[in-house]
Amino acid sequence: MGSQEYFGFDIRVIVTYDGDTVNVTLDIALNQLRDLNEPNQYLSLVVWFRFWWRDNHLQWKPSEHENITELRFRKSEIWIPDIFMFNHADEQRTSVQVYSDVFAVVQHTGSVYWPVPAVIKTTCKIDMTFYPFDIQRCPIKLGSWSYNGNQLDVYSKNTAGDTGSFIPHGEFDVLEFPAKRNVLYHDGYAEPFPDITYTVVIRRKSLFYIYNLVFPCVLLLLVCTMVFILPPESGEKNTLAIMLLLSMTVFLLNVAENMPATSDVVPLIGKFFGTVIVIMSLSAAFSVMILNIHFYGLHGDTVPPWIKMVVLRWMARPIGFSNFSKGDLNSVDVAKKEATSSVAAFVKVMKHVPMAVREKDKGKLTTRPLSKRSYDNNYRNDNGTNYILNSILTHMETLNENLWKNRKGKTDKMKERSEWQIVAMIVDRYLLILVILMSVIASLIVFINNEPI
Repeated sequence: MGSQEYFGFDIRVIVTYDGDTVNVTLDIALNQLRDLNEPNQYLSLVVWFRFWWRDNHLQWKPSEHENITELRFRKSEIWIPDIFMFNHADEQRTSVQVYSDVFAVVQHTGSVYWPVPAVIKTTCKIDMTFYPFDIQRCPIKLGSWSYNGNQLDVYSKNTAGDTGSFIPHGEFDVLEFPAKRNVLYHDGYAEPFPDITYTVVIRRKSLFYIYNLVFPCVLLLLVCTMVFILPPESGEKNTLAIMLLLSMTVFLLNVAENMPATSDVVPLIGKFFGTVIVIMSLSAAFSVMILNIHFYGLHGDTVPPWIKMVVLRWMARPIGFSNFSKGDLNSVDVAKKEATSSVAAFVKVMKHVPMAVREKDKGKLTTRPLSKRSYDNNYRNDNGTNYILNSILTHMETLNENLWKNRKGKTDKMKERSEWQIVAMIVDRYLLILVILMSVIASLIVFINNEPI
């Protein structure tokens, strides 16, 4: 038997007494969180809507109807309140309309209970300030589309939605599900327009992002310090810095794909990655500067006195390089003295060679250096031999003097190169300390108080 034939009139029209307002009570049971789409800024949920209201048409006496106290009707058979989700983000029909063919339970007192399961998409203003440690608040705004508050009023059954049947999500935790009744007055209308707003408060689980994004970034930042430890002679100092910089750009692109295209805020992890990229860019620039200082001595330029004073004396001591720098420079001086003494010994031997002749009277070989006068007195009768020996001695002394000057020049160049290399090493250590301090301070500034209030 149809509902109209059963009651004897059209029950698809709500009946009130003396213009009373129809009060509709709402409740939402959150069953599952399907997806939070950050780029498109909507939240997809599986919920169970519950509606209660009283229809005076739908009353009967159980004693007159075989003690029947409860009946079930389709949506098309009775009056249903036009509760609409104002902020739905689905391009198709709202899910409430799709799943609204479920039966409504009617009591003999006129009370109607209508449970509606639904898969909804609600717009959500995504706040990426603290991503990936963010907390999002996504509203579900429900109210009548065609009735004002004097005709149909809405109330929430409880101060919060039902989360007892919620299935835990792998990426988000549901913190709260509060409900709030709002009454709005539109321009040109004296009647109120009430609505109920349920807010889904969710917090992102950050373990996945820490392990897959933050942790590799920290490792790359630690490897970045190796740029200042790598010897300049290896030739890979600047190459390592550039490779690390390119690696960070890949991480930044990965983060950008999961964020909405908005310029309102820069996410927390984006700030961290940007800071790391700046540090790595500075490291690459510093490595170029260190290489230039290290090989500056190849051009024959000497270290200016003020650099010696500032770097080799003042800056070297705090980092424990004072003894090393002195010893390194002293070793250059020692090498210079050794080269000078070896040249002097060589000249001395050369002076002995031309005088190492057999004396006629003593019949023995002497290695004692003789003066030119003594040489002429003993060998005045051998003028041709004396001339040849004197010429050889003169040429050998000239050759030895040129050899000494050549070695002295090489020693001076080696000292200049060594001084520039020591300056580069000391500056390199200070830049290492600077990069470490920048990394620690930047990380603390970015991640301190990372939980949104």
